[in-house]
Amino acid sequence: MAEQNAADKQDNNNPLDTADKGTEVAPDLDAWASDNRLDEINEVELSDDPFDLVEEEPDQAETLRRKDDSVLAEQIINLSDTDSGDDEPVASTGRKEPSLATLSTGADPSTVQADMATATHTHKPGKLPGKLKEWQLWIAAAILIPVITIGMAVLIKAFIDAKGVISEVTVLQAKISQLSDAVDKLPQKTELDLLRTEIDKLQASQKLFKNQLDDFRTLKEETTRLSESLKKQLLVISEDRRSMINDLTGMHTRLTRIEKKLQRLSPLKDRISRLEKQLAKRKLAVISKKSIQKKSGKSTKLLARAAPILRYRLLRVLQSDQDKVYAVAVSPDGQLLASAGTDDKLRLWNMQTGRLINVLEGHSNWITDVRFSPTGKWLASSSWDGTIKIWDSNTGAQVRTLLGHKRQVRTLAYAPNGKLLASGGTNNNIILWDPISGEAKGAFDGHINWIKDLEFSPDGKQLASASLDDTVRLWNIKQGTLIRVLSDHQAAVNAVAFSPDGHYLATASADTTIRVYPLPKGRSRVFRGHTEAINSLLFTPDSRHLLSGSGDGSIRVWNVRTGKTIQNIAAHDAAVTALALSPNGARLVSAGADGKVKIWEPYLDNQ
Repeated sequence: MAEQNAADKQDNNNPLDTADKGTEVAPDLDAWASDNRLDEINEVELSDDPFDLVEEEPDQAETLRRKDDSVLAEQIINLSDTDSGDDEPVASTGRKEPSLATLSTGADPSTVQADMATATHTHKPGKLPGKLKEWQLWIAAAILIPVITIGMAVLIKAFIDAKGVISEVTVLQAKISQLSDAVDKLPQKTELDLLRTEIDKLQASQKLFKNQLDDFRTLKEETTRLSESLKKQLLVISEDRRSMINDLTGMHTRLTRIEKKLQRLSPLKDRISRLEKQLAKRKLAVISKKSIQKKSGKSTKLLARAAPILRYRLLRVLQSDQDKVYAVAVSPDGQLLASAGTDDKLRLWNMQTGRLINVLEGHSNWITDVRFSPTGKWLASSSWDGTIKIWDSNTGAQVRTLLGHKRQVRTLAYAPNGKLLASGGTNNNIILWDPISGEAKGAFDGHINWIKDLEFSPDGKQLASASLDDTVRLWNIKQGTLIRVLSDHQAAVNAVAFSPDGHYLATASADTTIRVYPLPKGRSRVFRGHTEAINSLLFTPDSRHLLSGSGDGSIRVWNVRTGKTIQNIAAHDAAVTALALSPNGARLVSAGADGKVKIWEPYLDNQ
């Protein structure tokens, strides 16, 4: 192996160039063996890193390399002079040439030297040992030398590049360290600036909040002051109202007394006549005949006004367990009372005893109106859930649901023959239904706001509709056309009613007035007395009186002919939302926003 390594070294230094020149160098094997050059060559070849040797002792390594190359070249030249293939015996001595095998097996150097000396006289130039030819060596040298040279150059360049990379890496690490120190300092400053900015913002916000708080306190003080002022004004208004009520009560009391006195004049009529005759005979009269006739005429008028007066008194109160009651209706036989309101339930009561009979459930929102059919068998209800439901009034079973309104349904009305049911709501139109089949038979469009109330004429030929657009419209049922538009009110029209004799149409409005129109045409008369919006309107069966319920909590009884208030009833603690009258007029029912249902009975005041 030592010889092979030496041969590799020899290839790197082109030992064949010496052979090409024909120079023969006798190998000094004794000197080479005595100096232990072969061991030194092995030490050089066995080093782990050849660059370490070059770095540590470049001169010594170069000297050893040159010596090794020279010795190896001499050995190759000497061997090339021997016979490579005939194996002829050496000249007279009979010994063979020393071979590479002999050298590689570690034979005695003195023996090797003697053999080499003998072979010097007998070798044949131009011959190489073994089967290798000279041209083969040349080819091997031509191939190996460039490869080894390139490899060494590549290794050296790689080493140099590696050193350069290490230097650059060192520089980059230093720069990275500097930048890291700078970066470590930079965030602290940036965070400090951000904190200062946030503190400034918080201080500004605190200042703004303080200003707003001051404004709020000022506003609160102003609101408190205004509230106190408003309370005082309300107290003053309340006192004024109470005073007006007391005055009206006193006036009513005085009028009652006057009426009673006028009624007492009736039996005195004959006595007055007799006295007048006596005075005429006795010539004791102090007034003229003309004045006597005038007084007699006035007395006749006063006596005519002294007829019995229709009044109502409270019979019973029904607790409906509702926050507000919006609708009431009485069956045609006067035995059942239906009420509904904010709890989505329909209640049936016994009119005679006031006992709750049944509770009907089916709507999903508060109920706005209830109506009995003319026969009393069916009960219709409308709701804010957009549906109309038909119920069996005897069993409480739900018969059918009418769907047609796109929005909430506000009011209902049965035709006198029971064949049509009209409904109106917040989509501003009116739909006519067949309540038996549930089919829509027609529709009326014309209002530009909610429909608040509907009423059929006694003959069933006309339909009156009241709306939030401040108008009342009369419709021809058979032809489906508009007959007349009444627009005298100055605010929403909440209720409409036909007199049972068909001679009048009454309308009630949020402008606190009632208007009574003669039919078929005529100018309206205005009834005034309520202080808030009027929500419900009814005629008595004889068409001589009109009943109205208002947001001021009162029920008024009106004389249709004169337009005067006959009775003012403080009915509810909140707005009167609905009125219903039995067909014979024997019972009046009122519903209020106080959640109560009250039943009233009529009587005639003859005093």
